[in-house]
Amino acid sequence: MISRRLLTDPLISDLLRGLLTALCLWTIGCAEPGKIREYVVEHENKRGLSSEVLRDQYAPVPFRCEVPDSWSIAANDQFSERAWSVGQPRSRARITLGKFPAASGIPAQVFRWRRQLDLETIDVEAAMKDVKLIKTRNQTGSFVAIEGERETIRALILSIESDFWILRYRSSLATAKKEADAFRSFCQSIEYVEMKLGSKSDDGSSADSTSGAEGQ
Repeated sequence: MISRRLLTDPLISDLLRGLLTALCLWTIGCAEPGKIREYVVEHENKRGLSSEVLRDQYAPVPFRCEVPDSWSIAANDQFSERAWSVGQPRSRARITLGKFPAASGIPAQVFRWRRQLDLETIDVEAAMKDVKLIKTRNQTGSFVAIEGERETIRALILSIESDFWILRYRSSLATAKKEADAFRSFCQSIEYVEMKLGSKSDDGSSADSTSGAEGQ
């Protein structure tokens, strides 16, 4: 029995409260391993993305396009509005769609991609030689293809109002041999849809409705 005198001692009381708190925490945390539940809130970029998730949680993009059946939805990064991947795990291609200020100009994009492939610096005139015009469903865009020693970057640049919408492909050279035609066809399938805030397509989805593997 603990005497009343000890219980009324402030130091002893604080010690007892600490022991009781520790006992409660130990009891809660020491369930059998099979019964422990972990609640993990995944980072947005690690979540599996479906068409519904994309429509509900991502801002709509003003395009319709035909995504190849072999492409899978990939996690967005800080620069992408949509992302896909294709190919073998060790040499997968990553395809992203992002919006950037057009003020920097097309040569600046070429310079940046060349740096990413560890290629030498070139001037504006040489940079523009890598740029070709390409027709999409209802726009004319700039198509860029740059090859490094082991990787390639290809991109469609669409100028919409004061922004560049850039559809960018990066992969090993080996993967590009298999996927280059599919990427170009994807670029040509893009249809720009002028949108108003909160607008929906006929089927009730955002204007980025796609077929194939669509679901950055």
